[in-house]
Amino acid sequence: MNHLSTNKISRSKEILFHGYFIFMFVMAYQFFKERLYADSSYYIFNTIDSGFFVTPHQRIVLAISEIVPLFFFYLGASLKLILVAWSLGHVLFYYAVFLVAFYKFRNEGAALAIILLNVIGQTWLYFSPMLEICYGAALLIIFKILLDENKLTRWRWFWMIILEIFILTSHPENFVIFFFVIGYDMLKNGFRKNPHMWLLLVFITTMIFKTQTFSEYEGSKINFMTDTHQNHLYENLWNKSYLSDLWSLFRIHYFDLLLLFIFTLVFLIRRKKMMRFIFFVGVIAGVIILVNATNFARDYSRYNESLYYPLVSIIAIAFSFEVYLAVTNKWKSVLLAVCIIIAGFRISEIRNNGNYLSLRVQQIEGLIRSAHEINHGKCIVNIENAERERWFLNWSCPIESILLSSMNTPDSTVSLIPNEEFNAIDTGVQLTENKAIIRRWEIRDNEDVLPFFGFRKENYFPLNSVDSIATPEIFLGKINLVFNSDKPGVFIDRLFFSLSLTNSSGMSLTSMPVETCYLKTICERAGNRIESDIPLDIDLRSNYNQTVTCPAIGGSGAIEVTTKLIWKGVELASASRRFDMK
Repeated sequence: MNHLSTNKISRSKEILFHGYFIFMFVMAYQFFKERLYADSSYYIFNTIDSGFFVTPHQRIVLAISEIVPLFFFYLGASLKLILVAWSLGHVLFYYAVFLVAFYKFRNEGAALAIILLNVIGQTWLYFSPMLEICYGAALLIIFKILLDENKLTRWRWFWMIILEIFILTSHPENFVIFFFVIGYDMLKNGFRKNPHMWLLLVFITTMIFKTQTFSEYEGSKINFMTDTHQNHLYENLWNKSYLSDLWSLFRIHYFDLLLLFIFTLVFLIRRKKMMRFIFFVGVIAGVIILVNATNFARDYSRYNESLYYPLVSIIAIAFSFEVYLAVTNKWKSVLLAVCIIIAGFRISEIRNNGNYLSLRVQQIEGLIRSAHEINHGKCIVNIENAERERWFLNWSCPIESILLSSMNTPDSTVSLIPNEEFNAIDTGVQLTENKAIIRRWEIRDNEDVLPFFGFRKENYFPLNSVDSIATPEIFLGKINLVFNSDKPGVFIDRLFFSLSLTNSSGMSLTSMPVETCYLKTICERAGNRIESDIPLDIDLRSNYNQTVTCPAIGGSGAIEVTTKLIWKGVELASASRRFDMK
């Protein structure tokens, strides 16, 4: 059996594994605001608002992520504590699965697989602490342990069927990873009527059920994918330029996964397990072909990271169960060291993305403060001002702003909506001062929410405007710029600088049009110079903190940064700062 006896769990590995989860708990607390990004905010808002589990598309595994925040909700906890619990609960789920695998089943390989699933391919997914495709993959680890041990008691049968249903209903792509585990087990141990026949029967039954009960969202995606009159993405499979970009995506963003993939291939070849080798490679190739025949997936994005997560699941499971558990203790130490390096690198990448999203949260909180200053709780932000080359103020922005603003008191609730979303709201519902926008498809009465949230009786107010009358002379000498920090933020290939803007004129400095109202940022390093024009996020009434950005400049040494506020062709203020880049 590929499991550890009680006396073989080394103290050092226990400390290492538990230390990893302690660190992840700390990080989840640090980034609990950032983990309200996109779908995450939608699910936690509706979980709080309904006081019950929210599981659309029959994805019942989502309920697991909602247990901890609902527990605190019914304890009468504050909104902030519930949102912290939402973030921590994600780590608690993985930790619970780890404890079961490591202590109940004594399976070190399974414990390692859980950690790999928790970090590889999680640069964006980490900030959606409810993603059902990830939860389904983690539960598959426990299912595989039960399958490998082949102790088919009544209770084990019960848990295997329950786990199978949770896994298969978690996400359509998880049918593939479940099929991989069953198929691989058949090749390794031969076909066994019990359990293979019954598990495949549940597999087929669940697949039929899913195809007959697709939600409108799932149905539209499947219809597009299978309709060759609409979908021509499969043509990318023989497009050299596209395939070159796809290889670059894997080489740059999934090099650690490629490394584990190679380890597994070499192991199977050396052990002369050619049927398993062919099956393993075939399933991996099948996933890549399926994803790229139905999606434009050569770029690194949150959505594409989700599409490729089954590859993470398959390779992590194959490596941990097939390779790691089968090698000698000496090689175990080597492979564990490699995995530690991978986990450290991935955590660093997650933190870098978290720091980037922190700037986005700071921007939203700055917009909220500005709304409070002008005594408004429903505001429209011009997307061209507030997003260009920096953030994603997407469909979830109203929900995120509602949650972030309401953590203090219900009276501080602010609904911020980008103008593009505002212009696309459901026209079947008349928007009045008694209604608030939760998202463009969901418009609610002001009072039709829990006491955590308090919407003002008012219409939506634009935070960006145009002034064709005022002249620059009114603001000369009355605008001040100051750099807020001694070190710029860095994300991928861009630098980010925080500025404090002050307007003491008594008049509002308008932010539109963006071509004439902007912050010119000049970065200089070792003789290289790059200029970037960043619009004002919103009208500058009194005080506002804004982040400006420019492409990173190669070379060594300090960076000289100058930012100028240009308004109607006139420089109203400027600030310069030298940043040491160590």
